[in-house]
Amino acid sequence: MFQYLLSFSQGHLSSLLEGTYPSMSRQALPHVNQLFSSLSLYLRGANVSVEASIHQFFNNLFPLVYTRLINPGLEGNVMMGSEMDDCLRMIRQDVNPFGPHPAVMVQELEGALGAGRHLGLALEEGLEVMNATEHVGMSKECVKGLVKMVYCSHCRGLTLIKPCVGYCLNVMRGCLASVSELDQPWRRYTSLLEQLTHAMAGQHSLELALLGVRGHVNEALLYAQLHGPLVTATVSTQEFRSFNGTCKKGLQAFWFDLFVLFTCRANIQCIDWKGFAGCVWVTGCVFFHHQQRALHTAVMFAQCLNYSEKSHIYSKKKTAAFKDTQAEPRLDKDFPKWQHTVIV
Repeated sequence: MFQYLLSFSQGHLSSLLEGTYPSMSRQALPHVNQLFSSLSLYLRGANVSVEASIHQFFNNLFPLVYTRLINPGLEGNVMMGSEMDDCLRMIRQDVNPFGPHPAVMVQELEGALGAGRHLGLALEEGLEVMNATEHVGMSKECVKGLVKMVYCSHCRGLTLIKPCVGYCLNVMRGCLASVSELDQPWRRYTSLLEQLTHAMAGQHSLELALLGVRGHVNEALLYAQLHGPLVTATVSTQEFRSFNGTCKKGLQAFWFDLFVLFTCRANIQCIDWKGFAGCVWVTGCVFFHHQQRALHTAVMFAQCLNYSEKSHIYSKKKTAAFKDTQAEPRLDKDFPKWQHTVIV
């Protein structure tokens, strides 16, 4: 029913991305198709959430915006991949790179699409009722009354005279007596249709809401570009590390960064962080830039070796044993710098 409006709005948004944001348009178009497919299913009565669909769209858009608009060239990093994209999607609502525009878009589309959804479902129900009543059988009395009403005047040669209004009404009441119970529900139904059409013509205009999608997305992208440094800094505070396919963020990343900061102060340091126990050798304090965070600090950490009491060397198979040692090894005595090699 509203497929034309959806198709037009989708093409409107796609042309914006292709014309104004060519660096990300090819990757963004599948997400545009997914968004409008979900909205179409919602209008047809499917169990789809408008809010969830819009947030999913912006979640999928954020990695592209972050790597191609805010930090152009970052997508070329060999360490960038699906893991970082997944983590950026996960923290999108915490970072809030698009400002208030996703929420405004949700509010407008929920109202307009909700009215359109109810109108479409109501029209389908009305069509079914009309199809059912169209095949209602007529009684013998009804047929006899219709014949008398139409043809009695013809028998007298009065072909141009029509039956009086009162007579017509009496005959039709008799014919429709079997379906007269539908009168009140049908009146309520038509009243509801009027209310829905007025709502869609007013503040919940479906046409205006769908045409406004392009504007909301454009404003959201402009907001992200304008606040690019703030978004990058916020991503850093919400930064993630991926261990064994698990995306970790928030306070865990904060403590990890704090550990790196203190580790940078010495050439060698023993650590125990979230099960990563061992001895590392740091070549020097490396400047933390947001584009280098995806390297997982590989340029800073050296080979992790397990501690052995006799040789004072860490073996690779017993890293967790360091957690149980009571006395901390002395950095200047137990771990000479030459015993460790840097892994890059």
